[in-house]
Amino acid sequence: MKERTWLDWLFSTLAILAVIVQIISALFQLSTAISIIALIAIIMSLMYFVMQSVIRRTLESISTEVEKEKAITARAMPVGMTSERAYVFNSTLYGMAYEELSAHCTVHEDGSAVFRREIDLVAYSIISEIDHYMLLPEAPKESKDFLELANVKPLDHDRKLTPKIIHLSSGRMSLLVYISPPMSPGDHIRYQVIEKSPPGLYAITGLEERKVEYDYFGWDISRPTRKLAVKVFFPKGVSPNEFEYFEYDVWYAVGQSRSRQAKEYERIRGSLQWVEEGARFSLALNVLYPVLGLTYVIKWTLRSASRETESPSLANESKNSVECGGDETSVVDNGED
Repeated sequence: MKERTWLDWLFSTLAILAVIVQIISALFQLSTAISIIALIAIIMSLMYFVMQSVIRRTLESISTEVEKEKAITARAMPVGMTSERAYVFNSTLYGMAYEELSAHCTVHEDGSAVFRREIDLVAYSIISEIDHYMLLPEAPKESKDFLELANVKPLDHDRKLTPKIIHLSSGRMSLLVYISPPMSPGDHIRYQVIEKSPPGLYAITGLEERKVEYDYFGWDISRPTRKLAVKVFFPKGVSPNEFEYFEYDVWYAVGQSRSRQAKEYERIRGSLQWVEEGARFSLALNVLYPVLGLTYVIKWTLRSASRETESPSLANESKNSVECGGDETSVVDNGED
């Protein structure tokens, strides 16, 4: 309850006295001047309290609107970049988001690779098309067929996806995927995109002919993403004890910079794991709420010696520290716009 001021008390007292004077004046037929003065006092008191009420309600309305704005801002603005609130906020701005994004690279015995991305896309606006790109920085400059689009198809929906290659050059493919019928806000669609590269992209028996000291596979985060899974499948028979080096990294995705983003690198520490799947071993990097504008990377070097056939104990395989490595990287960088 609002505390009364001295003016409130003054005009309340004045109004009461004026009413008493009016009553006495009517009973005892006092002079007209006294009645007029009392009437004026009553009118002034009423005007004061009406104005006070109007001012109070106006201020309360303004205060309520300010509080509403503060509440909306608090709900909308991200707290940090790696939270559900940030994900929803950015999704609304971008008009779309990836609930889940799986980016897999399968390396074969001849150094060729198959790149498979599986996307769970959710619409926050009307979406009739979506663009993707793939980049292989160390592909031969003279080759335009170093990257091949193998497949684009929906996985759990009856929508039609029509891919169109916008740009194809040495190690780079820009792709536009038309969605029919268009997605409306709240719609989901899961689909996959598969690309292939020819033999020699990755080093299998050593890096003697490479300009850099290890291979890598990375993914740029250019759309709001809740869950990211980056995974590299190695050739059959290649086991964890054949690696001289393996590590995850986080780079700034602007241009082709490979400078480490130290804060995010620390946040996801412990996320890189070995997985045995059938006849293949893989390195998996799982990240919740990856940061827009960063690249999440798996790096490795295989021993140049002949392969061992026995599978080591996964509990003893991590003799290659995940803290080693530098900013010079090697072969494959792919991502999405």
